[in-house]
Amino acid sequence: QLHQQQQGEGVQMDQDMEQQQQPQLQPPLQGVPHHGAPTKRHGGYASVPRMRVVRLPLRTADAEGILAAYQGVCTAPGGPQDVARDGLLFVHKEGRYESGAVGTPLVLQWKDAGCSKYPIDTAADGSPLPYQVVTLEYRMDSTVSTSDAPPVVLGVMPQQWVQAMGPKLLRPGRLLKFSVREGGIMFAPDGRPAGAALAYEGCGNQRRGRADAFNKILFQQLARTNPIKLEHLLQSLSGLGGARAGGNEVAGMEDG
Repeated sequence: QLHQQQQGEGVQMDQDMEQQQQPQLQPPLQGVPHHGAPTKRHGGYASVPRMRVVRLPLRTADAEGILAAYQGVCTAPGGPQDVARDGLLFVHKEGRYESGAVGTPLVLQWKDAGCSKYPIDTAADGSPLPYQVVTLEYRMDSTVSTSDAPPVVLGVMPQQWVQAMGPKLLRPGRLLKFSVREGGIMFAPDGRPAGAALAYEGCGNQRRGRADAFNKILFQQLARTNPIKLEHLLQSLSGLGGARAGGNEVAGMEDG
């Protein structure tokens, strides 16, 4: 399945996925304030933009469905939506979507410059960053890892630096920000990730709650060095049998 994500829109799961998630979605949506409604924040009030949740079409993940999601106008019940496409989201039909701290490996996002304004991570002003920036979690053994289960360790902090930081500033679970320098991500002979060429950039945003997942880090690395192109996705379908190719669906995803 493939979903499109829209700018200024929330994404609602469709069909059986929608039915599974509906009880969890309803309570938060009831509390969403209207545009300009006062919302208490840090002892004061702030204006919160109004958001809409729309159902987006699902398409079979064959060549026709992928091209339609990539090139077509996003049409939802009520007519076309004036939104900016921000990539495609592939969802395995037999996989169960699960929100929370644990990632869902059968839900994958893909984007390129043809369907997204931001195919790689950018600065606050929208300009591409000179280096890929990742957020990793500091661990008790001085390693830094991703949010995966089990975690993927990508580096070890020098003991001199650990001692200089001290236990008050540096504790297990602390999120740290790194840039990925020349050398990128390294792999062992068996194909498992074995580390990355990291440069420490400072403390990460602790409010985000968790580090980056390895698949996001790897996708962003490939987007900079050897991007997976649309033709690669279409060529990969040639090796699938008809039954398998028709077993998944594709919809669109938009910037939200």
